[in-house]
Order: sequence, then C-alpha cells, then structure tokens
Amino acid sequence: MDRQKTALNSYTVTSIATANRGKLLIMLYEAAIRHIQESIVLMADFKNYAKINEKLKKVNDILEELIASLNKKEGGELAERLESIYLYVFDLIFKSNANKNIEGLKEASTLLEDLLSAWRVAVEKENDNLDKEMKNSRFSVKS
Repeated sequence: MDRQKTALNSYTVTSIATANRGKLLIMLYEAAIRHIQESIVLMADFKNYAKINEKLKKVNDILEELIASLNKKEGGELAERLESIYLYVFDLIFKSNANKNIEGLKEASTLLEDLLSAWRVAVEKENDNLDKEMKNSRFSVKS
C-alpha cells in the first residue's frame, strides 16, 4: 500500500509540474470540490471534525490561490466577479464549518462545480485554438 501511495504522489507531482495554466486551474477546482464533498460526507455522519477542518482548510487555501492568481488589470470585470464569488464561497465554507451546516457546503460545491464547467469549456476552446495554430503553421527547413 505504501508503494501505491508513493506512486500516486509521484504521478500527482508530475501532473502538476507539467500542466499548463488552464489545466492547473481545473485541478484546483477539482481538488476544492473533492474536499468539500468529502467534508459533507463526514459532517453528515457526525464524524471526525478534525478531518473536516483539515479538508476545509485545504479548500480555503485553494480559494486564496485562486484569488491571488486573478489579474484584475487584464481580467477587468470578470476578475472582479470571480473574486466576489471566491470570497462568497470562502464565507460559506467558514460559516458552514462553524455551524456544521451541510447546506452551505452544498451551495459552495455547486458554485465551484458551475465555475469548473465554464473553465473546462474555456480551456478546451483555448486548446483547440492552439491545435489549429500548430496545424496552420508551416515549418520549413532550408538546406
């Protein structure tokens, strides 16, 4: 089992190190959603509040990273709106954890899932554009 965990950790580190910005963003959203969903299960079973706190702390760390990565100068209104959503989710997580409120966690998860869907479409479109650019570019070798 220890060998499997080491292999998984190596795979995760390699995936992160080789991912482009869009893929990293998707990975952050997926991790945040996963931690929220796991917290909901634990909270529903009234189990291991220390583990819930740990998972929700990871979500907060991800939200802080998402906020820090916003480029308000280039992103303008979209960046401002994303920041507002991230701060709202942060608040939902905090209050839900303090009050052991599953509904707030569900709302936070739904908001992040909606954003994840939008980012997946945007990243796919960007990747398609890059593929087209690569196919349309011609490389010639002069002898």
